[in-house]
Amino acid sequence: MLNRKSASTVIGVGVAVFVLGLILYSEYYQIEQVTSETLLETNHTILNQTLSYPENTPNIVTKIITIPKGAETGFHSHDEILIGYVLQGDITVDYGKHGQKVYSKGDSLIEAIHILHNGMNLGNIDAKIFVVTLN
Repeated sequence: MLNRKSASTVIGVGVAVFVLGLILYSEYYQIEQVTSETLLETNHTILNQTLSYPENTPNIVTKIITIPKGAETGFHSHDEILIGYVLQGDITVDYGKHGQKVYSKGDSLIEAIHILHNGMNLGNIDAKIFVVTLN
């Protein structure tokens, strides 16, 4: 039969072994934590236009747009809110009198609304941009 001192020692060793087991388990299996990285938080477009939601029920569309090397989108404008994230390559956008901007892999943007612009891929690889539109 264990006396009180021996029982305390056994319990202490048991707890130590349990804690060591948890540490070794987490080190061996490298338990990763869920993370969140804000890419962009704004209420303005890239040209500093204030954003507002449509009055009716919005329609949300997601796309991946590919602009081959050397290609252009041609001048166009957007009537809706367009959110972009560059997945690959570089995209140079000519906003006419508002100047040009270059977006590279990892850049986020809210595109200009009702402003004619032309997207150009002047790089050596195809450019890909993930796009979400709210209209």
